[in-house]
Amino acid sequence: MLQGIFNGRIILELPFTQEEAVFSIQKEGVFALWISGKLLTRTPIGYFEPKIVQAEVGTALDLFASVLSPRINGWKTGRMEWKRFTAAQGNYRLELMISREQSVMGRLSTMVWSDLPPDVTHCTLQVRESQATYLGLVAILLIVLAAGGIIGGLVLGLLAGQLFVV
Repeated sequence: MLQGIFNGRIILELPFTQEEAVFSIQKEGVFALWISGKLLTRTPIGYFEPKIVQAEVGTALDLFASVLSPRINGWKTGRMEWKRFTAAQGNYRLELMISREQSVMGRLSTMVWSDLPPDVTHCTLQVRESQATYLGLVAILLIVLAAGGIIGGLVLGLLAGQLFVV
């Protein structure tokens, strides 16, 4: 259940140095925008705002901030879920626009580092297939319940002689 949230099929990978790209969705569903790049470097979250437009109609899709904002890190690279959206089958255009107003993350990073924009040559934006957020929450709840059952079973097994006197 959790694997579908983190390892969805990549539909498009767009470097932040490129302003737009066209991609097609074969099957209606939930999709996510992931930022991928080098670890321990400044990300362009507060400086760019993505916009996804349906190519045939010209209507923009609603992009929602990721609730849990899952992250996956390796030794040198990592990725983070940034935005989520639902889309029907069709062709779409992803546009990266420089944000007019800085987000909270952008203001915080400016306070910590400097006013200079981040180096975006190492970052890409990925459009990936995803699952509904509630499935991730249900999976986490089931994992916690399973761990509780295992620990409770071990404790009951150790205390069985004292609890159940024949």
